[in-house]
Amino acid sequence: MEEPDLPRLTDEAVALVLHALLLCNGVTAELLTKLLPLGAAAVQGILPRPAAAAVQTSAGIGAGLVTCSNGRWQVSALGYSTAREVLASHGLLSDQF
Repeated sequence: MEEPDLPRLTDEAVALVLHALLLCNGVTAELLTKLLPLGAAAVQGILPRPAAAAVQTSAGIGAGLVTCSNGRWQVSALGYSTAREVLASHGLLSDQF
């Protein structure tokens, strides 16, 4: 299986969402809006629609990078190294893998 591509727009908001998903080992979109300095519309614009997980949004996280199960979002196993690249490109802490 191929690793997911980096999101087309890897702005700070995308990096913050990925960072929160990794730190919390998954979280709901509602809780993301409480944890991050982003509104609900911004979070929903970044996360792919669960029913359309194979489609990458123009401003957000694409297919394969994150998964949603029972409303809980987390970075996928295949998307882990890609998420780390995004974090590193924004100077956010990551592990040593």
